[in-house]
Amino acid sequence: MLYGQTLSIAGGLYSLTAGLSRRRRPYVYGDSTPLELRTDKQATNSFYAGHTAATAAATFFLAKVYHDFNPDSPARPYIWAAAAAVPATVGYLRLKAGKHFLSDNIIGYIVGSGIGILVPELHRRDSKITLLPANDGMAVVYSF
Repeated sequence: MLYGQTLSIAGGLYSLTAGLSRRRRPYVYGDSTPLELRTDKQATNSFYAGHTAATAAATFFLAKVYHDFNPDSPARPYIWAAAAAVPATVGYLRLKAGKHFLSDNIIGYIVGSGIGILVPELHRRDSKITLLPANDGMAVVYSF
């Protein structure tokens, strides 16, 4: 359920952001790109990188859950390294394909990794981070 929640939040936030912004993809500026591709609806939803964000949310979620359930495991650094490397690779490939600018990928990486870490952390019984309703939305509270 937590994994589904993580990916739902990542996907929903991406859809909301991409739907509200009109940032063009890098291939729109290339002369070698066919006109039908440059004028397609998908050519203006570049901000932020959804593939990078979804991959980061998934891998960081798995690393966080493994970290929490296996406090003495010697594999923890390798799990975190893999969690960091996979979305970085996806971002690099999306950059090389002309689908996103570097900034799109960096923001997607940060948003996705934040969601992947925060969702399981917010569900822990002993978490120092709490999400509470506020006047006009939600408030994140950290207890010392």
